[in-house]
Amino acid sequence: MASRRVSVSTARRRLLAIPAAVLLAIAALAPAILPDDPRFPDQWSLQNTGDNAGPLPAIAGIDIAAPAAWNVSTGSRSVIVAISDSDFDLAGHPDLAANLLPAIVIPPLRGGKGYELANEPTPKSVHHGTAIAGIIGAVGHNGLGMTGINWEVSLLPVRSSSLIDSRILTIYAAADAGAEVINVSWDIPYSAPQHYLDDLYAACLYALEHDLLIVCSAGNDGRDVDAAPEYPCCYDLPNIICVTGLKPDGQQIFNYGDESVHLAAPGVRILVPAGSGGFDYVLGTSFATPMVAGVAALVRGRFPALDAGAVKARILAGTVATPELAGLVITGGRLDAFRALAEPDSIPPAPVLDLAVYDADSTTLLLRWTATGDDGTEGRAAAYDLRRATEPLDASSFATATPVSDVPPPGAPGSWQKARASGLEPGMRYYFALRVLDEWGAYGEPGHVSALSNVANARTPAQTDRSAWTATLLGGRPNPFNPRTEIRFVLARPGEVSLRLYDARGRLVARLEGGERPAGEQGITWEGRDAAGRELPSGVYCGRLLLDGRAVGPACKLGLIR
Repeated sequence: MASRRVSVSTARRRLLAIPAAVLLAIAALAPAILPDDPRFPDQWSLQNTGDNAGPLPAIAGIDIAAPAAWNVSTGSRSVIVAISDSDFDLAGHPDLAANLLPAIVIPPLRGGKGYELANEPTPKSVHHGTAIAGIIGAVGHNGLGMTGINWEVSLLPVRSSSLIDSRILTIYAAADAGAEVINVSWDIPYSAPQHYLDDLYAACLYALEHDLLIVCSAGNDGRDVDAAPEYPCCYDLPNIICVTGLKPDGQQIFNYGDESVHLAAPGVRILVPAGSGGFDYVLGTSFATPMVAGVAALVRGRFPALDAGAVKARILAGTVATPELAGLVITGGRLDAFRALAEPDSIPPAPVLDLAVYDADSTTLLLRWTATGDDGTEGRAAAYDLRRATEPLDASSFATATPVSDVPPPGAPGSWQKARASGLEPGMRYYFALRVLDEWGAYGEPGHVSALSNVANARTPAQTDRSAWTATLLGGRPNPFNPRTEIRFVLARPGEVSLRLYDARGRLVARLEGGERPAGEQGITWEGRDAAGRELPSGVYCGRLLLDGRAVGPACKLGLIR
């Protein structure tokens, strides 16, 4: 029955290597995607802010890191997750309907008598299986109710009676239906008649043959299951993950076993769907288990070539070492959805080179820049860290600058990005810089953040006076570029436009005449050539916009790569 222990040294080393100051800075960032579901803020299990677990003591960050995981994947309806249970509201719940498949119902067994397994108590309004389905896959970002770990997934209810024989048959039915994950929030004690244990083991082997990952609960009695086993938790099979629960402060109060129970997941004050389209709170390992089943579905959707054993290995290798779990579970850690999904990444994002202020009033400055990428200039980054100060910024002072909150999620490389810095003092000069984060950087991992951008600065008008902003140079698109870029600008009024291009030594290398132009946003294309039409070498060039012969607005930097 002994299971192979999974090392947590890598996870522990990474966690301890993150300085507290970095964690605090990262906590202020908005991830690329957050759901608009109104009950999401009540789901500490997904994002623990330290004050969203009701009356329970809570520690910020003791959660499954769902927002960071959603930077990688929000799920796929190509993945079928079966839920083995005897208590479903098969009429459906509005927050589940789009992800719910027609149920499989195990027919009554002949004789109708035998060894029964009761579900753990829940509020009267809560159906045990429906609650589990909501944790795994309540539709996300639909402006309704709660958020499932998978915003999109195919949930397959497999309804049994409370008899052991009937529950065992749900595993066969799920495997035959093509499910890739099955949630088994029930267990059979070692004291049950041996033939039941033999039948359950045979069903687990059948699941293994059909590449079905079984995620099961450890039980709620607060005892060591290595000494008094529960099944299927204590079967040593590569397609079984056994889960215990923890509280929002990281404490574990349910069954444990450092040879059989693999990891812990949130299991107290868990928001779930309830009757009449409502929601309620539950506790127990029955509801910690679907946390892991939900993450397993995310992994199977992102890595469809992985078999059940490899999915299990990713989840266990990605656990976060938690002192309260040492000696209680195999990994010594808790579930982390992001680490289960994320791939190693050695290339940080490229820095932004063209951050600029393009409009203002007495309390607000508007900024714009060109998106870079996740790996250099490739792929979509995960988050921006834009900051402001009233003194010039550099790499050493950036960490103490004030974060700007109204920042968009990163767009595709080369796309324009806009942000608003509000609540500023009239007549004050402000300096801005930003860093770009990939998915590991948004999670808080060092080394996955771009170098500092160029520093933009502007003074807020003493009064709301937009007449000073007659024209604004936005920068090149794309930037860096090869062989050409469109230099974009905004005119507040019509006028004759021209551009001047300078090299890094300040020498004028090209003039671009735009002629008479109307008000509004527009551009002039530069082919990366000098005034004589010769190709210029790679380097950083400076663009200056002239309106009716007068230089207006801040300059922009343009990176030419040959």
